[in-house]
Amino acid sequence: MSDENIEQQLQEKINQLETTLSQKDAELIDMHQQLSHRDETEQRLVFELERSASDLKKLSEDNNQMLVSIDKTKRQLELKNDYLRKLLDI
Repeated sequence: MSDENIEQQLQEKINQLETTLSQKDAELIDMHQQLSHRDETEQRLVFELERSASDLKKLSEDNNQMLVSIDKTKRQLELKNDYLRKLLDI
C-alpha cells in the first residue's frame, strides 16, 4: 500500500468518525431537549395539581361553613316552629 492509499483510508475513517460523532451529538441534543420538555411539563402539571388541590380544599371549607350555617338556620326554624306551636296551643 502506498502512503497515499493509507492517507486516503485514514481520511475516510476520520470522516466516518466525525459523521458518527455529529450524529451522536445531534441525538444527545435531541434527548436533552426532550427531557427538558418533560421536566417543564411535569413541573406545570405539579403546579396545576397543587393549585387544584388548594382550590378543592377551599371549596371543602366553604361547603363545611355552609353546612354549619344551614344547621344553625334549621335549628332556629325548629325553635321558632316549637314556639309558634306552643302559642297556638294556649
